[in-house]
Amino acid sequence: MPTVYALGPSSDPDDMSVVPDEHGGARLAIRHLVESGRRRIAHITGPAHHSASAIRAEGALAELADAGLDLATGRVHFGEWTEA
Repeated sequence: MPTVYALGPSSDPDDMSVVPDEHGGARLAIRHLVESGRRRIAHITGPAHHSASAIRAEGALAELADAGLDLATGRVHFGEWTEA
């Protein structure tokens, strides 16, 4: 039976997976801020153990490094997936 996985890759090469580009998306967001003239940029994301959070943080840090910038707060802020 054909299967399509959404938001998480399948380990079966015969399956179809639709997954976000977490790393590229984070880079694009930081690039947009830098191109808009922002220089003090923080990164707030989900739990550190969640792969999407870690990958987004890596992308954000890579784009900041390419722009010659550091995080304004000196670190990535990991937290739970809540509004609080």
